[in-house]
Amino acid sequence: MPIECLISFDNNPQGVYYAGQELSGVVDLSVDATKRIKGIHVTVSGYAKIRWIKKGYPRDSERAMCRAYRSYLSSRSYVLGSCANNSSIDWPAGEYSYTFHVILPDNLPTSFDGKYGQIHYEIITTIERAARHPKVFKLPFTVIQPLDLNADAIYRVPLEILDRKRFWSFCCPTGPLTVKFSTPYCGYAPGQKIHFVLYINNESSIDITECEVKLKQEVSYESHDPQHEYRYDKHLIARKQFGNVLRWSRKVYRGYLDLPSIPPTSVKPTCPISVNYSIKIIVNPTEFHWKLKLKIPLTIGSIPIMDGPEALLRFNRQQQQHQVVSQNLQMSTQQRQRDRDRDRDMNLDRERDRDRDRDRDRISASVQQRRISSINNNNNNHGRLVGGLLPTNSNMNMIVNVSPTPTSSTPSSTPTTAALRPTAMPAILVTSDSDNPPDYIPMMPPSYEDAMALSEKFSDDTEFLTNVSMSSILSAQADVSTSEPFKPRYPVYYDYETPTIPPETLYDESSSRLRLTLSCQDSAAPETDEEVVPNARGGESLSCKKK
Repeated sequence: MPIECLISFDNNPQGVYYAGQELSGVVDLSVDATKRIKGIHVTVSGYAKIRWIKKGYPRDSERAMCRAYRSYLSSRSYVLGSCANNSSIDWPAGEYSYTFHVILPDNLPTSFDGKYGQIHYEIITTIERAARHPKVFKLPFTVIQPLDLNADAIYRVPLEILDRKRFWSFCCPTGPLTVKFSTPYCGYAPGQKIHFVLYINNESSIDITECEVKLKQEVSYESHDPQHEYRYDKHLIARKQFGNVLRWSRKVYRGYLDLPSIPPTSVKPTCPISVNYSIKIIVNPTEFHWKLKLKIPLTIGSIPIMDGPEALLRFNRQQQQHQVVSQNLQMSTQQRQRDRDRDRDMNLDRERDRDRDRDRDRISASVQQRRISSINNNNNNHGRLVGGLLPTNSNMNMIVNVSPTPTSSTPSSTPTTAALRPTAMPAILVTSDSDNPPDYIPMMPPSYEDAMALSEKFSDDTEFLTNVSMSSILSAQADVSTSEPFKPRYPVYYDYETPTIPPETLYDESSSRLRLTLSCQDSAAPETDEEVVPNARGGESLSCKKK
């Protein structure tokens, strides 16, 4: 049975931490026989890695590897032995438990997995074996750089954007197309809904066929070798589509965009991977006219905006629910560990029974062989007495050759598994926080040349992005291609509803301070996402008045 390893976090089965928190856990190791090793160490690693291939110009055969590597966390602790003087020790069979803990730095960027790079954190347990390759076990975890939207009042400012466009028809300009987009806040957290109002005033002679609101994620990758270059990648997070807007008419669309579990906006400019978000509004006219596109940045934080004591109570309640879920997950993990321990003990008992039966058979065979040897010796002595003559040299040789080799009553000198295994399992070794030297010794980040050499070794991303189960961690020498890639986890806040824009909101439509207000005859809000008021021309318009 190979060496088994189980890495678990304390009171955090999901493995999600904020920068600045304390990370602690336990490494459980199980070995079935005595091993010759140099030492065992636990490493907490965190790095950002970027790599893409740049095609040459004008020939595609001339390609260059653009890459970058930056180490953010590298802390190693020897829990058994040391590799300083290349000395080896005997590691007896049994079960061992080692604790680890480290304070995460405040400047750690958020975990991310993208097309051209990744920000990755993991726990690495390495068993340095004598004259053999080391045994490595890994468990990835998620780190989130906290971005509290309550810390700055700028995130509570409403988000608004306005733009106009004129079309040309038969060499004559038409009336303007005015588009305005508004949201209550400019900062949101995953799990919330972005309520918005889209106001379109089409005074042109061109019909609008479709209106679309998109939330996009923009990721920028910065390479340092062989030269300073950028690569960008965009992803569609959410989208909302609306109908047409006829010529000489106005419409107001209300809607919302659901935020899934996504990483927050990057706040550390020193990281080579930057994540930003923006809302894009696209108004598509008919015929051969250019689209009207508006773009406005949006901030995604890790803690939502909380207004008043009710929001604070909801936040505390949600934290308690998360704690209960974490405790349940931890209990289930402990139950699975107990089941594994029970199965391991049963296998050890069966193996002891087999070794005991094998030793009993060997002893009985030795006793029987000794009895046969004694009978043969008695027969030879009786023959010499009957003949009355001493045996000749040939007879002596014959006697020596025929007589079997005497054996002792002890078992064979060849060591067996039962002989190597101690009668009593060794006590579980637990390291305490007060041990000297401390559990974690800070290590200097690698130099740029070493980082580039290390980045060159990372030829297979699946080797470092293996989704290892917390209840059953296999050796890194196993086939990792069959496992799914590890995806970072980001918390969501479904219980925090952001306010909607009331229908009495005023719209600054022109520089002459012409203010349009929506007609609101009754106090009830409309049930549809579209508000239309017919005008005197037979079209559809919003009633407005000049102030």
